[in-house]
Amino acid sequence: MNKLWRNIRYDSRAGFGRNIAYYIVWILLSIFMVCFVIAESRELSPDYVPGCFDIASRFLLGVEKNDIFERTEMFEIPFEWLLLHTYILFGVAWYPKQDFDECGYNVWVRTRSKMAWWLSKVVWSFAHIVVTYVIWLCVIAAAEMCLGGDFTFEITNMYHLRFPADGQGSVYIVLFVMPLLVDFSIGMMIMAVSFLFNSVIGLLAGLVVLLTSIFFHNRILLGRYMMLYSYFSERDDATFNINAGYILCIFAIFCAFVIGYIVYARKEK
Repeated sequence: MNKLWRNIRYDSRAGFGRNIAYYIVWILLSIFMVCFVIAESRELSPDYVPGCFDIASRFLLGVEKNDIFERTEMFEIPFEWLLLHTYILFGVAWYPKQDFDECGYNVWVRTRSKMAWWLSKVVWSFAHIVVTYVIWLCVIAAAEMCLGGDFTFEITNMYHLRFPADGQGSVYIVLFVMPLLVDFSIGMMIMAVSFLFNSVIGLLAGLVVLLTSIFFHNRILLGRYMMLYSYFSERDDATFNINAGYILCIFAIFCAFVIGYIVYARKEK
């Protein structure tokens, strides 16, 4: 446990401290994206001030059921959704492999535990995803305050979703739990691919998962489980199940953790 704790403290300093520019860029990018979404919503309803959760919902709408082989109308890529998750996963693709290339093996020699090193990178990856999401939500809250809106937990459904009759609890799970879990699952896959090849290929693998989730409507595609349209669309039978998403994510995390550790443990500097 002490070995793991030492590695976690190291990653807290190195992963967050040395990559401060990454988070500054993310703040600026979040401001730009939030302003764009607010401007878009004001065009639809000039007198309405969108709430925090309405703005967050716009980012996580995703796409409705519209398989690339069954398309009969114009298809729009959800750029806000894609950019949000791509940037989050970029940090996961870059830091763990970069740290290993620069000094990871020396750290392993000092700690005498490859498992502690790998677990620490897994903990850092999840923490990074949480921090990035919190920054994004803080930007949304700040924009809401600047607009003079009321900071409430209400979702007004300005995007015409079919919310469950028994309340909006499942909506909050899709908004704030599933994105963290799914991005962590994809991030673990990216880490495994990064150590198998390199960070660029790892990030490309993550992009493939996101893009296939956009173009295809299938329950085995992880990205679909962090789209509101997969659960609450009015246009089609949105039958995605949150519990199925939990199971798929846990399975993906476990497989990526084991495969990634095996690949990493066999590496020699």
